[in-house]
Amino acid sequence: MRSRIPWRAIGLLVVVGLAIGLGFAFRQELQPVLEWVQQTIQSMGPWGPLAYVLIYVLWTVAGFPGTPITLVGASAFASSPWIALASVSAGSTLGAAACFLIARRFARDSTRTWAMRREAFAKLDRATETHGVWVVAITRLLPIIPYNLLNYGFGLTRVGFWKYLLATWVCMLPATAFYVLGVTGAFGAIRQGAVPWPIVGGFAVALIVMLTAAVVAKRSWNKMRGQADLQAAKPDDPA
Repeated sequence: MRSRIPWRAIGLLVVVGLAIGLGFAFRQELQPVLEWVQQTIQSMGPWGPLAYVLIYVLWTVAGFPGTPITLVGASAFASSPWIALASVSAGSTLGAAACFLIARRFARDSTRTWAMRREAFAKLDRATETHGVWVVAITRLLPIIPYNLLNYGFGLTRVGFWKYLLATWVCMLPATAFYVLGVTGAFGAIRQGAVPWPIVGGFAVALIVMLTAAVVAKRSWNKMRGQADLQAAKPDDPA
């Protein structure tokens, strides 16, 4: 079967490439803006990353998409790429954990009623019943279901919380690093007027890991889905 063109990955590369190119072209004009963002974060001292993580969690619980708040964190902590990566990773993981616990502990009945009307979640529920935490890993690596819906959806499945949390953190990390290091690399180029090669190297590693993991996850998901279809097609055993 002919493989599909990874348009989402190509789109991400184009966006990051444009950001770096615009950064070089307009670095003088953007310098005051970057300095203002950096000074604002620095004025909060050690509370800056903590405040950002809390905002990320509340943003996620509210059901907003994760990409905008991720980019905000990457730009706010652009002077410290690894702090940016840690802050965004912590915010996205803890936000996903909060949604999971809300769905499982406080809103299970109402959320499940709402979610089961959606075919995407119904497939997720069936796959999780058979394959458990591996479905968490695969769906974090592939854009099968939007991030905000996925967070609540897994709270309704049989996956254990700690397995869910670990799989969510590990499998979102490559894409998080891709976004964060891409943005901080662009901002570093603006400030320094030169390519920050260590950040670019980290960005390249994140890209390779993300694409490789996505290919493996896609194959695994197709295999799981095929097995589920075969199982559903089998007639019931006679009594």
